[in-house]
Amino acid sequence: MAKKRPLVDMDNLFSSAAQVHQLSEAETEIQQLTAEIERLRQAPDSSELETELERLRDQLAQGGGIREIAIALIEPNPDQPRQTFTAESIEGMAASLERFGQLQPAIVMEVADKFLLFDGERRWRGARQLGWETLQVVVIPSKSALHREALLTSLHREDLNPLDKAEAILKEIHQASQLEPEQIIRELASLIRRLSKHGKLPQLTELVNTSTQTQAQGLEELGLSENEQVILLELLKLQLNPASVSANIFPMVSLLDDLKQAMRDAGLKGFQAVALNQLSPKNLNVKPKKAATIRAQVTAQVLVENLSVAKTRQRVKQILAQHQTQKPTPPTQRAIATVSKTLDKLSSEILSSAQPEELEQLQQRLRDKLEEISRLMEQR
Repeated sequence: MAKKRPLVDMDNLFSSAAQVHQLSEAETEIQQLTAEIERLRQAPDSSELETELERLRDQLAQGGGIREIAIALIEPNPDQPRQTFTAESIEGMAASLERFGQLQPAIVMEVADKFLLFDGERRWRGARQLGWETLQVVVIPSKSALHREALLTSLHREDLNPLDKAEAILKEIHQASQLEPEQIIRELASLIRRLSKHGKLPQLTELVNTSTQTQAQGLEELGLSENEQVILLELLKLQLNPASVSANIFPMVSLLDDLKQAMRDAGLKGFQAVALNQLSPKNLNVKPKKAATIRAQVTAQVLVENLSVAKTRQRVKQILAQHQTQKPTPPTQRAIATVSKTLDKLSSEILSSAQPEELEQLQQRLRDKLEEISRLMEQR
């Protein structure tokens, strides 16, 4: 039988800043127990499984109490950083719930007459898909700092969609600084380049896991503007490396919309999306609609064949090379085509509504240009 673990203290889960990650640890504990349960399901003798299941129920009940809550009373938390739930993941959860039952309680916050999901939205969505009326939950108190606790817990999960992560970080910095997302991204990138140029980037990185007081003192020594100081302080409070956020997280915000949608709905990975983002109309030398078709085709290939990031980049490179061998339209040809289209737009209706002096001016301009064209043609 598995070794008995200490109980999870749900009542004091958010009692101090030092316990910021206790919820994540509690979830890890439950996940480990679930893994043991799945292993035991394969064992010839299921008696040990039943013992583990009973011990899990007892542990959760003693730690914070498990309640049956009507699903209609439970709502997603609008401040939850995770906003991506693919149809495939929900269907997988529904199948698991239907087959095994609810092994893990959702974690909710009681606010007025409703319950906001803090963790367990996939379970909630899966249960709704199955038509369940209630869900097992552990209720934790709602506190003013709970948004930061949720943010910290979510940001440090490896499986959090990087687009969700970028948007959550930008929202947090915006609330603290009132800076717009585009300005935050631009100022952070400029700052990182400047610190790197002057060899001060390691000094910033060392502040990530230090105390708030040490972080504030360290930022003072870097000679920052007010905006830069606010941005860095918020990132450090979230225990994030500013250079890594600038290089690997914030680029997700500028991805093309269809790639963002693929990340949310189909599970496209962040760095795969960054590679596919190169398939733009400009790089392919095609119209936007054609570029979107090409991206959709390659995105489907990446997902179906489960291509690695390296192979995705290789495929993108091949496609770009194919299109770059095509002769681009010369600038003069594009300019002449633009003028021709403009003249075509000058319909009789438009011309008839123009003032006489306007028509005379246009006529003279056209005559001058026709004479110039005639001279050039005679010289050839």
